[in-house]
Amino acid sequence: MSVTPKDLLMEQLDRLGSKKAVADELDVSRTQISLYLAGKYEQAGGRVDRLEAKIIAAYSNRVFCPHLASDIKQSDCVDCRTASIPTSDPELLKRWIACKTCLLNPGREESAAC
Repeated sequence: MSVTPKDLLMEQLDRLGSKKAVADELDVSRTQISLYLAGKYEQAGGRVDRLEAKIIAAYSNRVFCPHLASDIKQSDCVDCRTASIPTSDPELLKRWIACKTCLLNPGREESAAC
C-alpha cells in the first residue's frame, strides 16, 4: 500500500499535535493545512501539487522496495543492504540477496539474476 501525502500529513499532525505546528514546519499557513485536509484547498485557489510536494519533501522517509513490493522506511532499506549476510532466516536471506542488486542500492552488485 502506498503512502499518500495526506497520510504523511496526518502522521505529523499526530506527532506534533496541531495544524499550526505542522504549518510552521512546512512554512505554510494553518488555513492551508485545514483546507487541504478538508479537500477544499484547490477550490480556495491553492495549488495542491505544490503543497503535496512540500509535504513529501518534509516528511517522506519511505521508498518502494521492489523485492517486497511495498513501501518501507528508508532506514530499513539502508539497514538491509548494509547488513551482514543473514544465515538463520531464509526470507531475510532472499531479501538481502535482492538488496545487493537493487537499483536503490548505490553500491549494488551487477548480477544476471534479478
